[in-house]
Amino acid sequence: MLATAEQIAMTPFDRARSLWEAVLFEGLPNGRAGYLLKMHHATTDGLGSVQLLSQVHSSTRDPNPGKPQPLPAELESTSAADVMTGQLIGNAERLPRDAIDVAAAGMRALANPLRTGRDAVQYAESLWRVLGDQGAKGSPLLADRSLSWRWMAFDVPFADLHAAAKAADGSVNDAFLSALLGGFRRYHIEMGSSIERMPIAIPVSVRREGDRAGGNRFAGARLAGPVGIADPARRIQVDQESGRGRSG
Repeated sequence: MLATAEQIAMTPFDRARSLWEAVLFEGLPNGRAGYLLKMHHATTDGLGSVQLLSQVHSSTRDPNPGKPQPLPAELESTSAADVMTGQLIGNAERLPRDAIDVAAAGMRALANPLRTGRDAVQYAESLWRVLGDQGAKGSPLLADRSLSWRWMAFDVPFADLHAAAKAADGSVNDAFLSALLGGFRRYHIEMGSSIERMPIAIPVSVRREGDRAGGNRFAGARLAGPVGIADPARRIQVDQESGRGRSG
C-alpha cells in the first residue's frame, strides 16, 4: 500500500479535475483497509482539512450505522465568472471591517506612542526569530537527494506522546517536532556528519474565531532546529524559545 501511495503522491494532479484524490485500499492483512487522501495545498491547509473531514468522517473508530445523514446539496452550475463575482463581493464586504480595524489600531497608537514603540521593537525581534536562520545551515546529507518519495509507517501511541510532552512542559506538537529533530540527530551521527542546527519550516495557523471552515489561513515560519541537543526535553525548551515570535 505504501509503495502504491508513493506513486500516487508523486503523480501530478489532473488539471481537468478537482485538486484532490481519494483512494480506498482493500484486502490488507487482518481484514483491514487503508484510506489515502491526496489534497493540493491550494485547496486548504492542515487545520482546514481537519475541519472539512470532520464533517465527513466519524470521530470514533466504532461504526455508527444510525448516524443521521444530512440531505444532499442541490447541484449548482458554477462558472468562472460566478467564482470571480463571489470573490469580489467577499472582498467588498471585508473592506469596511478592515478599515475599522486599521482606524482603531491608529487611535490606540496615538493614545500610547511609547507602548506602540515597544510593540514595534518586540515585533521586529519576533520577526527576526521567525525569519532568521539563527546560524542554521542546510544539512550536507540532504543537499543532494532524488525527487523520488519513500514512505514508511512508524506507529507511536498518542497517549505516550502526550505524556512525554507533559513531562517536558510542552505541547504534543512540541514533542512531535522534538522527536523528528532527534531522529535527524541520530541519522547525522550514524552517517558521520553531525550538525548543531538545521533550518526547518513550519506552518503557523492564523485562524480566528468566526473564520469559515476550510481555506488557507496560515503563515510560514523558518526556525533553527536544535539537532545537536541530545536531551529531548531541552530540545523542546529551545524550540519554544525560538518559537515565541511565531505568535507575533
